[in-house]
Amino acid sequence: MTATNTSDKNWQRGFWSLILVQFQGAFSDNALKNLVLFLILGLGFFGGFFIVPVSALLQHRPSPRNKGGVLAAANLLSFVGIFLASGVYYLLVHLFGLNSSGIFLLSAAFTGVTALAIIWQRPGFLTEFFRSRFGNSSGAKHNVLPSINRLAGFNTKPKGPKRFNS
Repeated sequence: MTATNTSDKNWQRGFWSLILVQFQGAFSDNALKNLVLFLILGLGFFGGFFIVPVSALLQHRPSPRNKGGVLAAANLLSFVGIFLASGVYYLLVHLFGLNSSGIFLLSAAFTGVTALAIIWQRPGFLTEFFRSRFGNSSGAKHNVLPSINRLAGFNTKPKGPKRFNS
């Protein structure tokens, strides 16, 4: 049988063969490669746990009148960030002579400094965040998103009962 056969069984066999060939080098050399692969896959997997709720929040919270503008602005900012990141990469490689390891280390350092700045600005944020996710003994609910909602222009107070026009 050829790889162009469109039956599900052949397609699945070809897909998994391609996956095995792609990761063959990662699984055959040493344990460090396996660890790095595992961490990168985990980063991508758990990154989805961040971006999916943020996207759902952006789609759910704005009023129907502002929803298109909020989604367009979020999309524009994402692509502006991608464009700027490619420019920063070019500068780091061609002007500063960094290789991929140096750029990765610089990115990690920048992320760490940013995290420390956020913790310094809002010292109770981490405890508030973990209490909201894992509960606390008092049973009180904490909301970590009001400041983010205010920055994004979302109204955090309920407007009262919804009325539908027929």
